[in-house]
Amino acid sequence: MHRWSSLAIVAGLFLALKAQALTPQQILEKSDENVTKVQDQQYDASMAVFENGKLLKTVTMTIALKGLYKKLIRFTGPSDVKGMSILTLEDGIMYVYLPTYKKIRRVASHVKEQGFMGSDFEYDDMAQSALSSFYNAYLIDENKDEWNLKLTPKPGSNASRSRLDVTVRKEGFITNKVTVYTETGAKYKTQIRSNYQNFSGLFLPQRIEIISHISNHKSVLDFTNVRSNKGLSDDMFTKRVLMREE
Repeated sequence: MHRWSSLAIVAGLFLALKAQALTPQQILEKSDENVTKVQDQQYDASMAVFENGKLLKTVTMTIALKGLYKKLIRFTGPSDVKGMSILTLEDGIMYVYLPTYKKIRRVASHVKEQGFMGSDFEYDDMAQSALSSFYNAYLIDENKDEWNLKLTPKPGSNASRSRLDVTVRKEGFITNKVTVYTETGAKYKTQIRSNYQNFSGLFLPQRIEIISHISNHKSVLDFTNVRSNKGLSDDMFTKRVLMREE
C-alpha cells in the first residue's frame, strides 16, 4: 500500500510539473521580454564586412533606439559616409539624410530589405522586435541548455519572413541564434548574438554576427558604450534632428 501511494505521489508531481511547463509560444514571449522591456538604448557600433574571410570594409556609427520603432543611426566613419543619418519611425517609415546634398529623402520599402551599407544586416536586424506578436512558435527540440523553436507567421500579421528558427537559452530566456529562411524554404542567413552583458537587469548582446547562406559574406556588429533607459525624448527622433550633423 505504501509503495502504491508513493507511486501515486510521484505521478502527481510529474503531471503537475508537466502542466506548469512553458509552451513554445510562452518561451518566445519570455525571450521577447529581454528586448521589449527596455525603454530606450544608445550605443556606439562598429560594423565589419567580410567576403571569403577577407575584410572588405569597416563602418562606425552611433545608434539610438526608443521603444520598438524609433531608431536614429548616425555614421561617424569612414569619410565617404560620415555625417549620413537614418531615421526610422512607426509603420516602417524611414528617412535618410545625405550631407552632400543637404537633403532628407524617404526610403522606399523594397530598399529596407537590402543589405545595410553593403553588409548582410538588414535595417530591421538593428532594431528591437517582439517576434511573438507576429509569429507562432513550435518546438523543434531541446537540450538541457536551450530550446530550438520554429516560427511561422500568424494569420493576418505583417511578419516579414515565412519561417524563422530561434534558439533560446533556458537561463534567462536569452536568444542566441536566429536563422532566416527564404520563401522556398532554403536557409537565407543566420544571426548569432553573443557576449551578453547585464545592464541593471537588462541583458543585451555586445556582438551580432550575420552569416549569409547564399554567398561567402559575413558581417559583424560590435557594440560599445551601451546606455539604456536614459529617458530619451521623442523630439530626438524627428526629421528636424536628422539634419543636425554631429
